[in-house]
Amino acid sequence: MQRLVFIFFTIFLLTACNSENVKTAEFDLIKYGISLTVTAPQNAVITQLSNNSEVWIVDSTSNFQIQIRKALTLTNDVIKVKEEELELVKSTTGFSKIINEQDNGFVFEENFDETAYDFRYFVVQGDNKYIFQKIFTSNPSLEEVEQIFTIVSK
Repeated sequence: MQRLVFIFFTIFLLTACNSENVKTAEFDLIKYGISLTVTAPQNAVITQLSNNSEVWIVDSTSNFQIQIRKALTLTNDVIKVKEEELELVKSTTGFSKIINEQDNGFVFEENFDETAYDFRYFVVQGDNKYIFQKIFTSNPSLEEVEQIFTIVSK
């Protein structure tokens, strides 16, 4: 009986962690100086750092923790922006491999003292590029990074 309860609980837990079960909402970031509407868990908290070029969106319930940085770009081609950023990430000490790559972003593995996962997702508007990535102080699993990437790319 205990084994059956354990199996049921494990299946329930794995199903509950699926990105489709995270209730999301649209957040307008214009009041933070970023002219984007982004998808994030509905209970997420948005924090603006000291300048108008970065916000953090955090939902501790789902371990959704991202930062969005605004920077100038010389191109309005999101694929070119992604390729430039991909080369930058690949040149970083600790880079291991690309796990998932799409036209506007990628998920990758890095290894400093231990294996970690991160992503980059890009939106280009006019002469601005917006770079989505995990918050540096967070250490999500690969599954959590892929879930975050799926949510922000909706």
